[in-house]
Amino acid sequence: MRQELIILILNLFLFLAACHGGHGHGHDHGAPAASPGAAPRGEILLTEVELAELGIRTAPVQERTVRATVRTVGELAPTPGAEAALVSPARGIWLPTDPPAVAGRAVKRGEPLGRIAVWTPESQTELLQGEWESAWTLWQADKKKLERARGLAEKGLESRERIEEAETAEALGRARVNQVGARLARLRRANAGRPDPASLRELRAPIDGTLVHVAVGEGGVVEPGQALITVRDERRLELRIRVFDADLPAVGPRPTGWFLVPGDPTPRPLGGAGDEPLVVLPGVDPVSRTGTVLARIDNSDGHLRGGARVRVHLRSGVDRKGPVVPRSALVRDGFPTVAFVRTGPAAFTRRMVRTGDEDETAVSVLEGLAPGEEVVVENPQHLLYHSAKAAIPQSAHTH
Repeated sequence: MRQELIILILNLFLFLAACHGGHGHGHDHGAPAASPGAAPRGEILLTEVELAELGIRTAPVQERTVRATVRTVGELAPTPGAEAALVSPARGIWLPTDPPAVAGRAVKRGEPLGRIAVWTPESQTELLQGEWESAWTLWQADKKKLERARGLAEKGLESRERIEEAETAEALGRARVNQVGARLARLRRANAGRPDPASLRELRAPIDGTLVHVAVGEGGVVEPGQALITVRDERRLELRIRVFDADLPAVGPRPTGWFLVPGDPTPRPLGGAGDEPLVVLPGVDPVSRTGTVLARIDNSDGHLRGGARVRVHLRSGVDRKGPVVPRSALVRDGFPTVAFVRTGPAAFTRRMVRTGDEDETAVSVLEGLAPGEEVVVENPQHLLYHSAKAAIPQSAHTH
C-alpha cells in the first residue's frame, strides 16, 4: 500500500511537470544535451549488481491455449458433524487445565480441557448444616452414655456387654459426624471456587480438532447448559461456491477449477485427480439468482480456516489461444495492470496490459504483449519505483 502511494505521488508530479513544460515559461532553456549512454525516457537501466540484489528474472511470453473460466467466490465451512460444543453440566466456577483451553489449540479426543467446581444451592447447604448439627447432638449423647457406663463398670454395676454396646454407638455417631462434616466442607469449598477433587466435573474434548471458540476464562462463573468451548475438525472442509444462474450451463454438471486464498498466490485445485467431484446442487436462489456448487477440500495441512471467503475459478468449455504470462509477471501500478519488458541486457520498460482468462499457472494477455517478448517473472514489483523515476523528464524543475 505504501509503495503504491509513492507511485501515485510520483505520477502526479510527472503530470504537473508535463503541464508546466507545455506552457511557456517566458524564456528558453534550450534542449539539454544528452549524456552518452543515457536511457531513453521511460526506460529503466539497472547495473548487474542491482539485477542480482533485486532478484530480477525474465522469461519469454508464451503462446498457448487457456480455457475460459467462470469467476466467482466461495466460502469455506466445516463438514457436517465436524463441530462439537462443550456445555456446562452444572452451575459452578471454571478451573482451567495446564495448558489452558485457548482458541487455536489443537486437541485430541478425550483430552482434558477444564474443570468445574460445582456450586450447591444455598438451601441444600443449609439442609446439610442441619443434618450435621443433628448428628453432632446424637454423638454427644452417645459419648455421655459411654462415660456413664464406664463409670458404673468401675463400681461393678454395669456388664461388659453394655460397655461394648455404648462404645459401638459412640463410634457410629462419631463416624456420622465426620461423614456429614466432610460433605459440608466440600460444598463450601466448591462454592468458594477452591479446587476439591470430590466436587469437580472434568470436561474433555469430544472430538479431534482445533478449539475455535472459548467462552469462559479462569474463575468465570458458568451456568447449566452454557456453551463453553467449541471444537472443530477442519481436516476436511466444505467449499460452497455461488454461481449465477446464467453461468451454470457453462460450468456443466461436473465442474472443475481452482481457488485462491487471500494472501496466498498458489492456486488450489478443485475436482482434479484424487479429489471428490464437485456437486452442482439443485435449485437457484430466487433473490440472488445463484446456484450452489459444493466441493470437499482436503485440509490435512491445516492452512485453511472455516469461514474464510476465497476467489474461485470454474472452467467452462471455451478454449482461447494467445499470449500468456505467469501470474507473477503482473503487478498493479495504481489502477492499471503492468508488466516489465526486457529491452536490453539490463534495460526494461513498463508496459500496460489487458488480461483475459487465466488458469492455475498463467494469465492470457489480450493487449500489451506479444509472444517471444522477454518479461520479468520474478520480483517485478521492485521495478515500480524505478519505472516512476525513469518517467520524470530531466527538464522538469522548479524556479
